[in-house]
Amino acid sequence: MGFERQVRERIEDVLSGDKKPEEIPGATSVRCAMGLVLGTLEGITTLSESDAWDYLDSGNVALVHELRDQYRDRTAQWRKRYEADKAALAEAEEAARANRANEPLREMKALSKALWDEFDAQNATQRE
Repeated sequence: MGFERQVRERIEDVLSGDKKPEEIPGATSVRCAMGLVLGTLEGITTLSESDAWDYLDSGNVALVHELRDQYRDRTAQWRKRYEADKAALAEAEEAARANRANEPLREMKALSKALWDEFDAQNATQRE
């Protein structure tokens, strides 16, 4: 399978929502090209953008520039959704972390309430 075809298939999988970028297999050069076209290497490769460009041979660099132009509108829309999804996930993780951090306090309040309820019940019994 040709390099261009591999890159296009992976980009289409991501843009259509069939796969997340981090789930896409392939050679490093294909993943670098895909990430450079999508505008993010996050989750795709640990290489920096500069290193990803350097990783590609000159013919593939030219191809990536062509693909970036061809997919510009679709990748811009995808990046907006991707960033919104990332922000929502980070917010949910932060809320879950805060919830876990507050769990001991909730447990202590529940225990305190149970003890006061028991104390009140004993006082009510003694007053009768």
